[in-house]
Amino acid sequence: MYESAPVPVPEPAPTPVLGEFGRFNSVAEAMAYASGAGGQGPLTVQLDGVITNQNGQIMVYDSTGNLAPGAMYELAPAPVPDPAPTPVLGEFGRFNSVAEAMAYASGAGGQGPLTVQLDGVITNQNGQIMVYDSTGNLAPGAMYELAPAPVPDPIPTPVLGEFGRFNSVAEAMAYASGAGGQGPLTVQLDGVITNQNGQIMVYDSTGNLAPGAMYELAPAPVPDPFRLRCSENSVVSVLRRRRWPTLKLTVRVF
Repeated sequence: MYESAPVPVPEPAPTPVLGEFGRFNSVAEAMAYASGAGGQGPLTVQLDGVITNQNGQIMVYDSTGNLAPGAMYELAPAPVPDPAPTPVLGEFGRFNSVAEAMAYASGAGGQGPLTVQLDGVITNQNGQIMVYDSTGNLAPGAMYELAPAPVPDPIPTPVLGEFGRFNSVAEAMAYASGAGGQGPLTVQLDGVITNQNGQIMVYDSTGNLAPGAMYELAPAPVPDPFRLRCSENSVVSVLRRRRWPTLKLTVRVF
């Protein structure tokens, strides 16, 4: 029987020599083939250098040396930044002076015009007390309230004597007519002191001469009736000795 010759077995395709870019000479050449003949569509190089296709799959070199799709691409987690160093804080927070701290707070700090109160407290435009916070900046705190005014010590009670707080009546009168505002003072015949308005000057609780009631002259003394009778008899006797006609003498007492 006739037998046909066996079909020759083809030689196996040579294994491609693969390098850094598979069977290509550069990554650009590999990407151009994959996005065109390879059917992967537009390829993208991510920020971390990974190549992805239009479906978001990572492109890797397969055993044939072509770029082929693999797992889905996921962004790497953002690196955690190193913690900010803790500022070294002093008397003025992180600044070199209170003026520098205030300038920053009223400008970039957004606190508006700052005011230094009479007691040294710094307040912002809303009346809040500005204090240094943990970052070394001036920051608003509680509302500012004025401290209560100090209560003055009581005035000591003056030691008063015969002339009030003065050493003599002349000294008391000099003060009253000058700083005391009583004008010229007068010592009346009965020893009473009066001011320019005719008021009696007396020593008050502070030891000064002060005006009191209006001054009135004392009434004139009433004549003694016995002395009047003696005077009447004397006049009558004189008239009789001179042998003048007897006159009727009438004495009226006012």
